[in-house]
Amino acid sequence: MTKQNKHKYHHGDLRTQLIAAVVDMINQQSVESITMRGLSDWIGVSRTAAYRHFEDKADLLTAAAIEGFEAFTVTLKTTRIDESFDEIDRFKNMGQAYIKFAIEHPAYYRLMFGNVVIQKSEALLTTADAAFSELALMLEILQDAELIQNEDLRLQATYIWSLMHGLVSLIIDNKLNETGDTEEIVQFFQQKIMKSLSNE
Repeated sequence: MTKQNKHKYHHGDLRTQLIAAVVDMINQQSVESITMRGLSDWIGVSRTAAYRHFEDKADLLTAAAIEGFEAFTVTLKTTRIDESFDEIDRFKNMGQAYIKFAIEHPAYYRLMFGNVVIQKSEALLTTADAAFSELALMLEILQDAELIQNEDLRLQATYIWSLMHGLVSLIIDNKLNETGDTEEIVQFFQQKIMKSLSNE
């Protein structure tokens, strides 16, 4: 631990600082290797202080995942409600925003959708569903405009979410280096998704 780490985190709202610190740690090491002792040392506070805010590591990781989903939802909603673009472009922009979020916040993304031990609390499920609902709402807009097939929204959203999750997982894990240009791959995915949903 360095003095720089202590200075960076040891101020203000400790709960917020603990969440920020655990996200930083996930960017540098595996989630499994993180401990409350290590986290406390990382930011220069006592374990007692950390435990005043979180019962255990799972509680802290859950709070971080909730924060990630909240930010993710805002990102998706911003593209959905931007009426300076037509419906198709808003849908494409949402896909781009999804990928950009994962690339810029890989620790959050892995925590939100990974297999680490977190508490499946009502708050976590609610925030996760809010993000998913943004995609469903975007698809509803496309259906209302008769631009895509009038099918079950949640099934359509699950289909698209599964494709996007697979793609961004490959991107953030650097598995596409030999496959081609990432932007070209993303555009190809979007074209195929639109074709599969289209009324034409």
